Amino acid sequence: MSKGAARLGDTASGHGCFPPPPIISASPNVFTNGLPAARVSDPAAAHGCSSCSPHSRAISAGSSTVFINGLPAARLGDAISCGGVIISGSGNVLIGDQVYSGSSMPFGDVSSVVRQASLKYRYVTQSGKEL
Repeated sequence: MSKGAARLGDTASGHGCFPPPPIISASPNVFTNGLPAARVSDPAAAHGCSSCSPHSRAISAGSSTVFINGLPAARLGDAISCGGVIISGSGNVLIGDQVYSGSSMPFGDVSSVVRQASLKYRYVTQSGKEL
């Protein structure tokens, strides 16, 4: 099942009296919707409340098939250490763990589909030059 890709600033669930904290570190060079992509081991902000001391959190589960900088990609619903899960993520970049292993493409010739999709986007270099 595909899940929305997690990014820097997306939120992890709180628990007990703890409020939901954001993911505070992510990939330095892989981006999802213009934001750094989150991976297993990336931290969420420490959280605490009046009855408990602050404690750190990190993404502890991710995709078994998609890796970013050698680490599993984090997704909506993946676990955060200390009992939480990622509760926000991309609405249009999905990461799934299902791998198609048949001898032919499940949707026929996808080259025309890819070509049509690419007509909808402009490709721009980091310096702003259109390709």
